[in-house]
Amino acid sequence: MALVVGTNCGFCATAPSADPTVSGASTNDFKNALKGTSPGTAVKITEIGWYCSNATQETNFEVGIYTHNVGLDRPDAVVGSLSQTNAKGTTAGWKSVAVDITISSSTIYWIAVQVDATATTTNIDFEAVAGRYSRQGSRTT
Repeated sequence: MALVVGTNCGFCATAPSADPTVSGASTNDFKNALKGTSPGTAVKITEIGWYCSNATQETNFEVGIYTHNVGLDRPDAVVGSLSQTNAKGTTAGWKSVAVDITISSSTIYWIAVQVDATATTTNIDFEAVAGRYSRQGSRTT
């Protein structure tokens, strides 16, 4: 299954449950963000998740929503607050955390995740499509 915005990535009305089976890349100490436009009826984010494509050691992950920097086409300021203490577990599969972040409808945001390093590299599923994906090499603080 490919990644489909609104179905298993980006802003979704229902949390996805199936393995997206797309490219996997190391997420150890990387910040990964997906650019997307919030739905016209959106007012609140209640859950943020990501797909871990392999079983690795326990570690922490962080999630957040960022505003869009139009000039640089990248994440800018945190919206609401980051969810910084979340146990990844040791299995592959969807990892998610409940959040309470107020957003504006029809607005560009970046949905971000950062995973602390594990001895065995942890992989995140992703597809880079038309500049909608940002990957940066240092972890959040």
